[in-house]
Amino acid sequence: MGEESPYLHQIRISYCVYRMSQKNKKNKYSSDIRGNTKKDITELRKEGKKMKKKGICLVLVMMLILGIVGSTALAGNRPGSVVSTNVVQLVQGGINLQYERVVSPGMSFYVSPAITLAAGATGFGATAGIKKYFSPTAPEGFWFGGPGNFAYVSAAGGIASGTAYGGGANVGYEYFLTDNFIIEGSLGLAYIYMSISVLGYPYAAGGTFGMTGSIRVGYAF
Repeated sequence: MGEESPYLHQIRISYCVYRMSQKNKKNKYSSDIRGNTKKDITELRKEGKKMKKKGICLVLVMMLILGIVGSTALAGNRPGSVVSTNVVQLVQGGINLQYERVVSPGMSFYVSPAITLAAGATGFGATAGIKKYFSPTAPEGFWFGGPGNFAYVSAAGGIASGTAYGGGANVGYEYFLTDNFIIEGSLGLAYIYMSISVLGYPYAAGGTFGMTGSIRVGYAF
């Protein structure tokens, strides 16, 4: 959801879609599907808050460590590309890779496809965005940026499915552990719109603001 990845709302959708599919396995043509909307959305929000707190705590600790250590200020030519993965998303059941490309000494763009394997559901998504570095040291140092993302999740053979899309703003710090290996922490604020369907019929939809966070490790070249 640095992004965000769409890691937070992918996990949220996975959880909600899974709940819907489990409730409708015995009678998939149940007439009271809509009656449980409020309860499921409440459970969804509680689960999302728990995961947010864990992820944000990890990011804050990592950014504090990086801030204390400071910048390595690599001499000579800096790497122009970075391939990394989001450790927070891996812990929460997602598979994520990000490619970052430097376009100027103070700016880069990135794309990040992702696969969700959580709470009995599967899905895919993608994030794209830009990073503006405070110093002309890309891809190292403090930066701010704006990502946009999309995710789709399906469960129970397609009985239930969900989509989400959104965007936001984030800040982060990318640090070179060696000449090639990097670690990055980021935090942000995002708006996510989610839509869930059961048996092809709309079940629930709505948007929400939330905090995002990531810890990335990768290789620069």
